[in-house]
Amino acid sequence: MILYPAIDLKDGNCVRLLRGDMEAATVFGTDPAAQARAFQDAGAEWLHLVDLNGAFEGKPVNAAAVEAILAATNIPTQLGGGIRDMATIRSWLERGLTRVILGTVAVENPDLVREAADAFPAASRSVSTPAQARSRRGLGHGSRRERHRPGPPVPGRGRRRNHLYRHRP
Repeated sequence: MILYPAIDLKDGNCVRLLRGDMEAATVFGTDPAAQARAFQDAGAEWLHLVDLNGAFEGKPVNAAAVEAILAATNIPTQLGGGIRDMATIRSWLERGLTRVILGTVAVENPDLVREAADAFPAASRSVSTPAQARSRRGLGHGSRRERHRPGPPVPGRGRRRNHLYRHRP
């Protein structure tokens, strides 16, 4: 099993969002390259980066932080967020990313996914898509779209449908 430690980037910082809300970000570090080195030193075989600003704006925003991470580490790195055209895909792969992750664009423009995979055959897994996009359940646009939030439990419903909770006479 390969674990992918993640660094979510917002305004050049390492953050975590509360329920996908850009206004509810907790800053965990102000030096993404140092965090990436710490993951590498701890034995990480890969890094997973997300340009959160890029995901919301539809174009790369945290390029300086990503480039600093690439310069500070020597392990394979993948990036998602704001990658929505061939020029951006090519640019990131040329700068040293091992993979790009296509989320929103994979749902909205699946032809781009095919084009990117064809354009980079030497790196057969240089383009990947999240499971939500492959199932067409992706939220897209940095998860800005309204999510279904279930209401409170209703007696006699919910978990009882699961076979482990079925009433047995």
